[in-house]
Amino acid sequence: MTVSNTFNADQTSCIRILCVDDPAVRLYEQNGELISTWSKANGTKVDIVILPWEKYPEKVYSVLQSGSSEFDVVMLPGYFWLPKFAANGWLTPLTNLAVENSAAWQAYDYEDILPRIRTELALDGQVYLLPSFSEVQVVYYRKDLLQKTGISQIESPVSLEKWLEIAKTLHNPAGDLYGAHFKGATTEALVEWLPFYTAAGGFLPTGEEDKTLPESETHQSLRQLKEFLPYCRPDVSESDNATLFEMLTTGKVGIVNHWSGQLGPIMNPEVNPFTEDYGFASLEHPWGTVWAFGISSASQHKLEAFSCLLHLTGASADLQQGKFSGSPARRSSFENKKAAKDYPWFPALLQAIERKNTFPATQSFADKMGYFYNMVHEFISGNQSAENAVQELNQKLELE
Repeated sequence: MTVSNTFNADQTSCIRILCVDDPAVRLYEQNGELISTWSKANGTKVDIVILPWEKYPEKVYSVLQSGSSEFDVVMLPGYFWLPKFAANGWLTPLTNLAVENSAAWQAYDYEDILPRIRTELALDGQVYLLPSFSEVQVVYYRKDLLQKTGISQIESPVSLEKWLEIAKTLHNPAGDLYGAHFKGATTEALVEWLPFYTAAGGFLPTGEEDKTLPESETHQSLRQLKEFLPYCRPDVSESDNATLFEMLTTGKVGIVNHWSGQLGPIMNPEVNPFTEDYGFASLEHPWGTVWAFGISSASQHKLEAFSCLLHLTGASADLQQGKFSGSPARRSSFENKKAAKDYPWFPALLQAIERKNTFPATQSFADKMGYFYNMVHEFISGNQSAENAVQELNQKLELE
């Protein structure tokens, strides 16, 4: 999908931006004013190309690795890819561009971006990315059903024990309501396990100084996750983002820990008749990242691309993410009084962002993430015990 903005006959340059198909991108696709305002002021055309996730990684890697100037800007998920892309010189450090555009950079107010978000925009003292939206785990729960059981309020942050207690209380499969659910598909499973692992005292190996998982903490965390599985729908091992969207918008799940970048569409009253019935909280140990824009080293229009990104990720645009992704990245967005009224999940989301854990900022870990996803998927599927799953994973990590 390509969204073009052509306004002036004398436009001589074009910025091309590659985006993943995500609710946040609807801001750039649907809101013509956001891009057209910048385009008219700068006499530069903007093309936004949107690809589904299934095609996105391959396209990003092929473009950047080849040194192609096909795209000036690409979207990246924080520390998932940044270490490798920066190490290979595929991205332009933004520090010099900020100096060359000092007035615009000052007006942009980089410090307004929440500190836990800024952590994933920079590497080794260099800023590489500017945020499109925050992506952190947030607890969605049916407050209306809880009130019927005598629980009037959930204190946030929520412990794993309290989460399980609520799931047991609300579980009613005969009534097509499941107490909890997870995204157990291979493409999602890792992040579902991580809050359990962190609660058990575990740390992800960087792949450099430490290469394997500690057995005790990993076993404990997997067994605790397993306690939730009887209260999930039977298809838990194959479930993904689309599954939770369906369950949350049809009121079929009591309490889940799900990505904040889906809040906007899930809580849209036009598609979700249960919008008013949901409450929100943060886990004690949520995980998250940030989807952000980086400028390709091969771009022939770096200054124009930087100017455009300042506009697309500035305070005004970030505030609008409440409607689209539901998950902004700036302090000013969370402090906006109208937004706080329109988006009741903002307090829990802000707490989750401030508590969130991030992935190791090493290329070595990023290259081995597939092993971790597979381990958790195999465990949730019931194909491996906790002991066998951990042993097999550590063997693979030691051989790398």
